[in-house]
Amino acid sequence: MNTRIFSLILVAFLLLGGSAQADGRVKVFILAGQSNMEGKAQTKLLNYQASDPKTANLFAHLRKDGEWITREDVFIKYLGRHGGLTVGYGSPNRTGVELELGTILGDAFDEPVLLIKTAFYSLAPSLSLVLSLSLSLSLSLPFPLPLSLSFSFPLPLHF
Repeated sequence: MNTRIFSLILVAFLLLGGSAQADGRVKVFILAGQSNMEGKAQTKLLNYQASDPKTANLFAHLRKDGEWITREDVFIKYLGRHGGLTVGYGSPNRTGVELELGTILGDAFDEPVLLIKTAFYSLAPSLSLVLSLSLSLSLSLPFPLPLSLSFSFPLPLHF
């Protein structure tokens, strides 16, 4: 399957998937890509921009009392790291798209949000997605996560 078509289908699935219900469910979003998904924004640059009067207002929703917020309703799993969403889930001392996307999703849904992020070099995103699902079955989370995956369109996935 063409990776561009697969990406469009995945985005549509994420945006149109089910209504929010506060019944113990968790919204799971898989962020799959190649090296650009890893996250390359340097933490020191984010700290500078968040404290610069010219750009501080762009980061106000991500900070409290001069510190980065750690979300208690949005969790992330990337490589060997997992926890509440905050800066630093990219390359070492860097952040990626998960920070703003996770913030938006956390604000949009009543139930907890789990971001499973994967970035494999030189692999098609669909293969990266399959590898991410395979590697993410042993999550340690502060809430129960029943393994229940459903997709409303055909995907080349095998569980």
